[in-house]
Amino acid sequence: MIESSFDPIYKKILVNRDLESLASNEKETIAVFVAAQELRTREQRETIADMVRQAKQRLHKETLSEEFKERYDIDKWDTEEEIKSLHLNIFKQIPLYAEIILQMKWITLIDHTPMPFWTSDHPINRFNPVKAEPFGNLGLLCKGIGIHIPLSPKMVLSFCDPKTYELLPSRYEIKDIQNVEFENWLQVAHSTRYLFSNTDDFTFAERILRDNPSLREIDRKRIQVN
Repeated sequence: MIESSFDPIYKKILVNRDLESLASNEKETIAVFVAAQELRTREQRETIADMVRQAKQRLHKETLSEEFKERYDIDKWDTEEEIKSLHLNIFKQIPLYAEIILQMKWITLIDHTPMPFWTSDHPINRFNPVKAEPFGNLGLLCKGIGIHIPLSPKMVLSFCDPKTYELLPSRYEIKDIQNVEFENWLQVAHSTRYLFSNTDDFTFAERILRDNPSLREIDRKRIQVN
């Protein structure tokens, strides 16, 4: 249902190559699609599993009361069924995520370089150049946050922190290939198994994997639990 509602709006964006012609209800449909698409992937489930495993390991290093152990039964936290339950429970947050996305700065990135934008089996990715240590910085309300989704080999749709990126135009023409490489790096770094391109040149991806061999591993460490 979500995909069927999104499809005609997606085609409209590809033709117009901007966001000016979108009605408010069409933006709402896009926001729901983006929220659902980010949460539905295997990569999202693997990230949840990684977080739970690290939390379990951390708790095993602590001196826990018998009451705590009995009440929370941490040894069962990382079972396949528990991870699946946690993943499905996150879907309840789709309306909230969509509402936040609607309040963000929307920007289309148009590629004028020879290198196409890639996509992957986890196409929607977050990036934040603003450090917030020791806290995380990838929450939708974090200062500097940006969400990136490739729509075609020549177009990326980005949703950004409206304060940090207030002065950016709603349409940005990319002529520097490094900007395209950054978008493609997001796809390589956050995919689970598959990258997709309209060409068969994945030289850049191979270089990333040589420099970061852990990205090849499905059960790699994805987050840091302090």
